Amino acid sequence: MSVLYAKDYAGLDTAITLGTLAAVGSTNELSCKHSADFIFTVTITGIGTNVVLQFQGSIDGTNWFNIDPRNQDSTFTADGTYYKQWVGEIPYVRVTMISKTGGTPSCVCKVSLARIS
Repeated sequence: MSVLYAKDYAGLDTAITLGTLAAVGSTNELSCKHSADFIFTVTITGIGTNVVLQFQGSIDGTNWFNIDPRNQDSTFTADGTYYKQWVGEIPYVRVTMISKTGGTPSCVCKVSLARIS
């Protein structure tokens, strides 16, 4: 995957598309240094039983961690648009599909910046 840079997108109201996940793997990563507070938007279609996603952050763009404070992955069981919020600074973010059960899911993953310093 490639690296996208937040500075290349105009304004805080711009939803940046990280990529579409249809199989286990990760989206492009967003380098969002000098940015804080994120809203991830995932639109999922084609779910069979479920899709498990992990919303991830990194301090160096190499080593990734789950941004959920309880370190829990997010399981989705129905088509729809879902949101995940993070308050704080993380230099890099991405979304990773951990698993899928049934169906032919398509997960369009976007992130919006809520604050730029």
